[in-house]
Amino acid sequence: MNSTGITLPVKKRDDLSDLRGRLEERDLLEKAFPATCTGSEHISPFSGITYIYCESILYFGHPEIESEFQILYHSESDIHVEFDKTEYRIPARRIRPYLERSYEGTIPRSSENLNDNRHTSYRELFIDIIKHAEGDPLLVEYGLVEKRVYHALFDEEVYWLPPGRERDKPVKKMNRVILISDRPLERGKPKGMVTPLFRDFSY
Repeated sequence: MNSTGITLPVKKRDDLSDLRGRLEERDLLEKAFPATCTGSEHISPFSGITYIYCESILYFGHPEIESEFQILYHSESDIHVEFDKTEYRIPARRIRPYLERSYEGTIPRSSENLNDNRHTSYRELFIDIIKHAEGDPLLVEYGLVEKRVYHALFDEEVYWLPPGRERDKPVKKMNRVILISDRPLERGKPKGMVTPLFRDFSY
């Protein structure tokens, strides 16, 4: 809102480089900043929760071991991060969510459950996992919701391209990403682990 009492519209930008420049101007390039997230809403076929970004994960094996899991679903739509009266479009592949579980529930290994319409699209995968699982698999979701203010941090991931026909040495590359957490950062870093989709992410 300006001095006349009129609410000014939020400007829209599409380039992550613009956000980097704004953060640098505000001396926030290496610091957490508040980010209001918006985007296309969709309802999870499992929990019924409405998200703008979601990962649906099936954990199996020992309940305290999170290394054994199957990704059932993940969002691919862009999200928008609003900061300093400007909205920046961020591709889903450029976010790194550090989120607590927004939903979790054990899926009973029963024929009734296999006929649940929410799981129809994943029945074949579900049945295959059931055959090899110990106990009842745990369905977990991690998600971003519309208009919530999150703790964000700009980051640059470094990776290397291997030598090829036109180059004798590996080539250093950099990918700009946004870390988004639903908890305050601790010592400049998000708490916990990144969500499962990005734990084994490679270039």
